[in-house]
Amino acid sequence: MAKNSKALLILLLFLSVLINTGCATIGADGDEQVVLVNSEPQGARVLYRGQDVGSTPMFLQMEAEAKPSFDIQGLGLSEKKTVNLETKYRWKRSFLYNFVWAISYAPIGWLVDYFTGGAWEIQSPDVIQLPGAKPATVPKSQQTLAISPPRIRSFEISSQLGRALEEDLRRNTPYQVYDYRYSEPRFYSYERMQGLPKDPQTQELLFSELENDLVVVSKVKAVSDKTIQVSGSIKDVYTGKVISKFKRNYATDNLAVNSHIYLAKNLGDYFYFLPNTFFVNLGRPTQSITIDDQEYNGSLTRSDSAFDQVGQVIERISLSRVIPIQNTRISHWDFSFIPDFNVSRDTIQYEGFTPIEDQSFKRLVVSVGYGGRVAYVANWGMPYLDLVPHLGWTQISSSGGDFDVNVTDDFIAMSIELGYIYHLNRHWIVKAFSRSTGENPEIWQKVINETNDSEFLIDSNNKLFAGISFGYRFDFGDWQETFRPIR
Repeated sequence: MAKNSKALLILLLFLSVLINTGCATIGADGDEQVVLVNSEPQGARVLYRGQDVGSTPMFLQMEAEAKPSFDIQGLGLSEKKTVNLETKYRWKRSFLYNFVWAISYAPIGWLVDYFTGGAWEIQSPDVIQLPGAKPATVPKSQQTLAISPPRIRSFEISSQLGRALEEDLRRNTPYQVYDYRYSEPRFYSYERMQGLPKDPQTQELLFSELENDLVVVSKVKAVSDKTIQVSGSIKDVYTGKVISKFKRNYATDNLAVNSHIYLAKNLGDYFYFLPNTFFVNLGRPTQSITIDDQEYNGSLTRSDSAFDQVGQVIERISLSRVIPIQNTRISHWDFSFIPDFNVSRDTIQYEGFTPIEDQSFKRLVVSVGYGGRVAYVANWGMPYLDLVPHLGWTQISSSGGDFDVNVTDDFIAMSIELGYIYHLNRHWIVKAFSRSTGENPEIWQKVINETNDSEFLIDSNNKLFAGISFGYRFDFGDWQETFRPIR
C-alpha cells in the first residue's frame, strides 16, 4: 500500500511539473514560429530540412531552436545557399511566464524551454540578395488579396462594408480576392479591433495562416448623414509597400446605420442609438420597500391566471445592444453608450408589514434608458457593468372588499447591472446578471395609504433581480441592401 501511495505521489509530482513547465512553452507560441523569407530577385525556392516548402516571398513555419537555418536554390543558382537565422532569448515569454505560472518549478521550465527551443525567438532575415539570378514574375491574376476589417467601432457596419469592398475589388482589380466571410474571423483572431495587428510577428502569423500576397487596410468616416466613405490602400504583405490607394463612397437608407453615422459624426464613435438584441429574463426578483424607516421585503404571489404564472418565470422582456461575437485571441476593454428598453409585470405581497400583509399589488413597469457600459471583451465571453438612467411609467393596482386602487406615475431612476454575456452563436446569447433598479416611492405611498386609509411615509423602494437571460441578436439587413456604391 505504501509503495502504491509513493508511486502515486511521484506520478502526481511529475504531471504537475509537466503541466506547469508546459504552460510557459504553450504561452510562448509553442514549438513552431513563423518568419518572413524574401529575396531579390523573388522566386527562389525555399528548402527547410531537405523539403521544398515554397518560393520567395513566403512565410516559413519553423520549429523553434537555438540555431535555425534553411536553404534556397533556383533562379539559375549553381548550388543551394544556406541561410542561418539569428535568435533572441524570450525573456518575457519564456523566463517571465515560467516564473509567473510555475514559481516553484521555474528552473525546470527554463531548462525545458532552453533545450526544446521554446526559449528562442527566431528573427526574420533581411532580404536575401541573389546577384546574377534571373527574376521570376507572378502575374497579378495569380496574386491573392485579403481584406482586413474596415476601421470603425461598429463591428456590424465594419462587417457589412467588408462584404461591399469584396464585391467592389472583385470587379475592379485583377487580383484573386478572398471571401470576406472566410478572412474576417481570422483577422479578429489576431487583432481585437479592425485593421492589422501592430506587432510584426503577429502579422507574420496571420499572413502565414491566410497565405495571401496582398492585404487591404482601410478606415471609415461619415461624409454625410447617409453616406460613408471607405479609404485605404492595398499593400504587399512581404515588403510592406503600398501597391495602390483607393476611396469608395457608399450610400445607405438603413436606420441603424444612419443613426450610428450621425452620432459618430457629431458626438463620437462611442454612441449607439438603436438596440440589436431581444432578451427574455428568467427568475424571481426581490422587492424591498422602506416604510417609516423600517425595511420590508416583498415576495411574488402565486396566481391561477396563466398570464401571472408566466410572469412569475419571466421577470421582464427587454431590448438592448450587444456587440457581436468576436473570435479574437486578444482581450480588451470596451466603453460605449447603449439604449435599454424594459417591460415587466409582477404581483407583489409584503407579508412582514401587518397593515397590508393580506393585500396583493399588481405592478406594470415600462421604461426606456440610455447610459454607459464598461465591458471586458474576450473570446470566452464578456463581463460588463451597466449604469443606465431610466425614464419610466408605472401602474400599480390593488383591490379588496371595500377598495379598488389603480395608480399610475412617471419616474426617473438609475439602473445598475453587473453581468456576464456569452455568445452561443452569431445570434443566440445567454447572460447571467444581477440588476438593481430604484423606483419612485411616492407611487407606493399613494397606493398603500389609499388601501389602508392611513398616512404611512414611504422612504424608498428598490428592486433587485439576479437571474439568467436568453437573447436573440438580430442583424440590420444584408449588405447588398444596406450599402449602395456611389460612382
